[in-house]
Amino acid sequence: MITDRQAVEAQAATYAAGARPAFASRGNALSVFLTEIAGELVVANEGTHNTFGWVIDFTAWPAGANDPIVHATHTSLPAMHRGFRDVVRDVLPQLREAVKGRRWHVVGHSLGGGCALGMAGYMADEGSPPASIFLFAPARVFAGAPDVLAGIPIKGWRCGGDVVPDQPPLYWRPILTHFSGPADESSHHIQNFLGFIR
Repeated sequence: MITDRQAVEAQAATYAAGARPAFASRGNALSVFLTEIAGELVVANEGTHNTFGWVIDFTAWPAGANDPIVHATHTSLPAMHRGFRDVVRDVLPQLREAVKGRRWHVVGHSLGGGCALGMAGYMADEGSPPASIFLFAPARVFAGAPDVLAGIPIKGWRCGGDVVPDQPPLYWRPILTHFSGPADESSHHIQNFLGFIR
């Protein structure tokens, strides 16, 4: 099992200058980084970092998880945020290959947090769930609680007055541990989480 500190450090590394994702969705809206920690794979999803990512953020109407492009059917998953569903679906083939036969964990910040939950949902539905999920100010992705995630440990944090974890407001949100912090737009930055997660 990876620690909270290892998870937030893996997440912060996605924003480091010169960091290169292992794979990404169309338009690079979702960038996915792979890290080895104590022999276990950590899949880290970067938050919104370009214009296409902002478009994905606001493509928020519910859409079914099933689609002919996806090789497996996912009838146990609730409707999903359309934009997040689409970028997760883009990277599913690479994700399947990366986690095959591995004990793996998924982390995500902001858009990446919503996509981390989406990835976990798809992979759990296919019989390859992550060992744990770590979320930092995640946007919401599922229109209802996904039963396939019920047995997976989910840890989530928000900081100060950050509004991102409340968006879209009608979507399901896992329980997040609240921390005091700046009640302005800076409360969303990953550096704040590095400051208080040990």
